Amino acid sequence: MVRLRYFVVLLVLFSLVLSGTVLAAEDTSGDDPTADDASEPTSGAAESGASETTVECSEPISEDTTLDGNMVCSSSGLSIVTDGVTLDCQGYSISGSGSDIGITVSSVENVNIVNCHIENFLWGIYVYEGNYLQVSGGSISQNNKGMYISSGDGVTVSGVDDFSDNQNNDIYTLHAVSDLTITDSVFSSTDPVYQIFIVDDSSNILIENNYFYNSGQDISLAGIAIDFNSGVSGTEVKGNHFEDDGSGINYYDPVGSHEISGNYFLDMENYGISLQTADSGAEFAIDSNEFFWVDEDAGIGIQFTGWNADTTVSNNYIVGAENGFYFLGTSVSSEIDFDSNVVINSTNGFYTGSSEEEDLTFTSNRFCSSTDYDFYCDMMGDGNSGSGNFMDSIYSCALESESVCSSDVCTGEYIVPTCFEDTDGGLVLEDDGRLEDIDGNVIARDECLDGTHLLETYCDGNIPKGIVYECGKGCGGDMGEPYCVDLSGEPSSAGTVAGDIGGDTDGDDPLIDGYCGNRDVTLEDSCIDAEYLSESYCESDAIYTTYYQCTDVSYFPDDILQNTYSCSESSANGCRDSVDNDLDGLIDCADNDCNNLKCNPADDSYGCFENECVKIVLPDAELATVVVQEAYTGFLWSYSDLLDWLNSATVYHEEGVCNDICESYSQTCLFADAGRNTCEADASEKCTCI
Repeated sequence: MVRLRYFVVLLVLFSLVLSGTVLAAEDTSGDDPTADDASEPTSGAAESGASETTVECSEPISEDTTLDGNMVCSSSGLSIVTDGVTLDCQGYSISGSGSDIGITVSSVENVNIVNCHIENFLWGIYVYEGNYLQVSGGSISQNNKGMYISSGDGVTVSGVDDFSDNQNNDIYTLHAVSDLTITDSVFSSTDPVYQIFIVDDSSNILIENNYFYNSGQDISLAGIAIDFNSGVSGTEVKGNHFEDDGSGINYYDPVGSHEISGNYFLDMENYGISLQTADSGAEFAIDSNEFFWVDEDAGIGIQFTGWNADTTVSNNYIVGAENGFYFLGTSVSSEIDFDSNVVINSTNGFYTGSSEEEDLTFTSNRFCSSTDYDFYCDMMGDGNSGSGNFMDSIYSCALESESVCSSDVCTGEYIVPTCFEDTDGGLVLEDDGRLEDIDGNVIARDECLDGTHLLETYCDGNIPKGIVYECGKGCGGDMGEPYCVDLSGEPSSAGTVAGDIGGDTDGDDPLIDGYCGNRDVTLEDSCIDAEYLSESYCESDAIYTTYYQCTDVSYFPDDILQNTYSCSESSANGCRDSVDNDLDGLIDCADNDCNNLKCNPADDSYGCFENECVKIVLPDAELATVVVQEAYTGFLWSYSDLLDWLNSATVYHEEGVCNDICESYSQTCLFADAGRNTCEADASEKCTCI
């Protein structure tokens, strides 16, 4: 009978497991539910001595509940229906079948969900009018949406170890969520449209100290997307880490005040921050964010698309981007201040192509591009200003053109276009060259003015120019190519600068038709096409031309080009001026740019060595050892004297050592055996003595 009773108990327990029922107990002991004896998930009942409650899949929870095992549900998981309830899963999982909801929190307040692993549901956690909910620890993975918040105040998500493999969003809000806090959590889902998606009049959102990586790589995807419906306000996105995401943060049509600060972006596929349209009363502060691309020229730091919110962009650091700041579409009715930003090793520091940007202010920024331009603007509006920036290479900033080149003058405003490339490499008389802007558009070409004179175009820095040469033997190849030739018609570098007669009839004014020349050649102002003008002038006994672009112009004021910083600490005696010239936080010798350069403004014997300004002391040179030869006290003989001296020698035909033989006659041996032996050799037969 006892054995049968045990069998019945086991059968009941087994049936509970099959039905998805898990034993749980109200935590009234005060013990830490995460203590070592309860940290490992195991199947089974609550500890002996605790009051047990039975929790089944789809069952409502109305009291504090602690799971003591994993739950596998064929439909929905649990539903919390009473205020103030804590559900502590102790690291156990609630698993579904791909449909329904893992945990429902509806029309209740002050609920806590702790250390739960929620997986494989349509929605992992669904919140409807759930105020002051706290979700902490655990993970939410393999759901369609990880967490769906449809209205609710004061929801906090913190320390969730892993939002992963959720198909749409890790966290999605709808219908006026307010005072939402998301902190210290990890978002690693690879396929969602957005890992966090905030929409629809939500307000007072704090997203701080989270880690985002491996979201979808499509251009439209982002780790955080805020407001694709209407009216999200009062967000703070701070101290988050974004890595290998398609994009980092995307704002669309927000209202109110927003702050994006202290975030770190690494290798974004598209952009770090994207700002698209906005309510005209919106205000943004974008401060102290860092953007890095390991593979340079791969993405955009901050992108503005039709942006019309007053924005301060300050103290941001961008390295290796394709464009540091990028404008797309026209920004209107807004003021955007760029202050103390640094963009280095990027294709373009600042880029605006087709938009007419207005009311931009640039102060103390450092744009040091590696490829194209520090500052590229094709179209600019009114009211732009700046001071104290470093922008070394600048592409022309102008409005759309109504001025044209006609009758050899510009009919209205004009600019000097930026000369980006001279295809023949400079003043090369034997090659046909042309000048191009950054987009490859041809500004001007080399030209034979007649059979002798060549107008050779070149880039004077970024200014497109030409100078007239007199070719040595002629100008023009067999097919009329514009270069100097020799007598056989082959390209030739022989040529001299054609002198001028000392007069420029229009004073180098693109609005007046004029010319410059000498008795052999005259270079007249001329329209290359409806856009470009060749404006001739005389200077330094030579005939030149500058190429102008006829266009209505809105220049940045001159002070935007008053550069006070350098891309290198070593520029302009920067290693001994006690100034951080390149804004990298390192002054003078502390900066490796200054290695082996002079560092003391008063003493050139000091130089930078191992990041210290030290006195360079050269070692004393070693004294050379001079060997003084004794003066020769003899005399020099003539050839005839030498022959007479040799002929005075005596030859003795005796066998023995010639030294001994000659000495016996009180003479000195010259050689033995007619020079075939030495005077010391034995058995010589012929000794020459003197």
